[in-house]
Amino acid sequence: MRNHRVLRSSPPSGFPATILPVAIVGVLLLLAVGCGSVSVEVGSTTTSANPPTTTAGTDGVGLDGVAADQVVFAVERGGGFQMLEASLREYPQLVIFADGRMVRPGVQPLAFPGPALPSIEVVQLPVGDVEALLAQAADSGLFADGVDFGMPNVADAGSTSVTAWVDGELRTVSAEALGIGPGSDLKAPAIEARADLTALIDSAGNGPAIGAGDAYAPERWLVYSTEFVAQDGLAAGPVATWPLGGDVFDKGADNFIWCADLTVEEAHPAIEAAARATELSEWIVDGESRTVLFTPRFAHQPGCAG
Repeated sequence: MRNHRVLRSSPPSGFPATILPVAIVGVLLLLAVGCGSVSVEVGSTTTSANPPTTTAGTDGVGLDGVAADQVVFAVERGGGFQMLEASLREYPQLVIFADGRMVRPGVQPLAFPGPALPSIEVVQLPVGDVEALLAQAADSGLFADGVDFGMPNVADAGSTSVTAWVDGELRTVSAEALGIGPGSDLKAPAIEARADLTALIDSAGNGPAIGAGDAYAPERWLVYSTEFVAQDGLAAGPVATWPLGGDVFDKGADNFIWCADLTVEEAHPAIEAAARATELSEWIVDGESRTVLFTPRFAHQPGCAG
C-alpha cells in the first residue's frame, strides 16, 4: 500500500495553482493523518516499466528506440500535512511520453463537492521539445548518484519528485520543501541543485495553456476506499453503488484502506458509476458504506503495494 502522504506547499513557478488536483476543500474535519514523512531517495534510479522497443519518430537525446508509450518525464508532489483523502487522490502534476504526449490535471471545477473523477487532459508537444527537456535533465547532473538537495528546516512542506529518462533508464530524484525558499540551513551545493531542479520543472511546464488539451482516459486506475463518514452541513451528493464487488480490493492487514489496481476495461463499470457521483458521495460496497476515491496510475508508478 502506498504511503499516506500527509497542506501542500506552493508549486514551483512553472506550475500555476490551477493545475493542482482539487483537494477536498472544507473537509478538514476528516481523518487528519498528522505529520507524516516520506523517505527521500536522492539520485535514486528506477528501471523503466516499459521496455524500449520501438522508435516514436525520435532522433535526439535519449529517445532512439524508445517505445512511444514510454514515460520519459514526470513531476509529482507528496508528503507534508494534508487530509487522508486528499493524499489518496494525488497523481502526477505532469507526465510526458516519448511520443510527445503530455498528461496533466485539466481545468478543475469550482463547485464543491467536485466530481468523483479527476479532470485529466492530454496535449501534444513537439518531440523536439521533449528531447530538449531530456537533454537539459541529463546535462544538469541532477540525476547522478549522490546529488544532495538538502533538508530545509520546514515542517510538513512535502516533497517534489522528478523522474526523467537519462542514460537509457528512468531516474528519480526528490527534494523536500522545493519552492519554499532555500533557508540559511542549506549549503551552497544544495541551493544550486534545488535551483536547477526548479528550472527543469519550469521548462517542462512551459506547454500549452491549461484547458487546451483533450480529455485523457488513463490506461489504469488506482481505486481507494475508506470507511464513509458523513459530514455535518455538507451535501455529499447521490449515493453510488460499487458495481464490481468488494473482492477486487486489497483490503490490507488492518482493513482500513482498501485498494484496487484496475485496467481501464476492468474499471469501466465503476467509472460509469462514478460519473454520477461526487468526491464526497457515499458508496455501497457489498452492503457497507464506503468512500471511494479514483486516481490514474501511470506505468512508472507502483500499484497498491507501492
